[in-house]
Amino acid sequence: MDKQNIFCSSKFHMDTDDVLHILVKDLVGIIPTIELYDNEGNVEDDYDFPYGPVYTGIYGALYNWYAVVDPKNIANTGWHVPTNDEWTTLTDYLIANNYGYGGSGNDIGKAVSSTSGWTSSAVAGNVGNDQSSNNSSGLNILTGGFRRNTNGDFMNSFDYVYLWTSTQHPTVPMSALSIGILYNFSVVFATYYAKKGGEYVYLVKDDAVSNGFYVGNDGRVYAAGTFGTQVWMKQPLAETKFRDGTNIPLVADSASWIALATAGMCWYNNIEI
Repeated sequence: MDKQNIFCSSKFHMDTDDVLHILVKDLVGIIPTIELYDNEGNVEDDYDFPYGPVYTGIYGALYNWYAVVDPKNIANTGWHVPTNDEWTTLTDYLIANNYGYGGSGNDIGKAVSSTSGWTSSAVAGNVGNDQSSNNSSGLNILTGGFRRNTNGDFMNSFDYVYLWTSTQHPTVPMSALSIGILYNFSVVFATYYAKKGGEYVYLVKDDAVSNGFYVGNDGRVYAAGTFGTQVWMKQPLAETKFRDGTNIPLVADSASWIALATAGMCWYNNIEI
């Protein structure tokens, strides 16, 4: 089974100078498990990990757009919510490097999507078809639906996922641009949604230097990787704090959610998984 280092070459408080490595093993395409071992291949239980727990949830959290652009900053130092242009840079890179279905074209949906969890599609090349062949890029974007801006309902967790950008819609003041992936589509597409809606977030690094992980404001650790000239998270954000240490308001009630004109977050169906 393939293993991927997301933290390497860092000394911990141990009796020896051995280096611990944190490994993510992709068991079912969307749920990683954590294994710690030393340079001799022995599992090491006695350690002092300097960050928070490695994030092992499935969906991450849903955020309204006010949380995405809040000046207190949802991203930790050195990272940010990507603009629409930065998403375009990523998709252009993947298209140019033959991640399209069959090795060419702009149909890169399967290449960036997780290997399970999507509604099934009978059409070859769609994200929901032959899901075990998804994620050739390693970006591993998960399905998860969204939260509606009109009534606060949670929608279609297995059918699609929408991801916020930090870009305001150029002509619709109450909307912002986002990225969509659907089980019955083969492409990754740009769209927009009302700022009061709930969508997921994948962060991008300020520079192109990758150490294989991202540490959130609340200490959670996420896998990250290099894609062309960019470094992206490879797990959905589940951040609960702003950079200044204050909590991002957790809003479960539907009426309260749609009334928000400030930052808010929630978990899909109000269950953290």
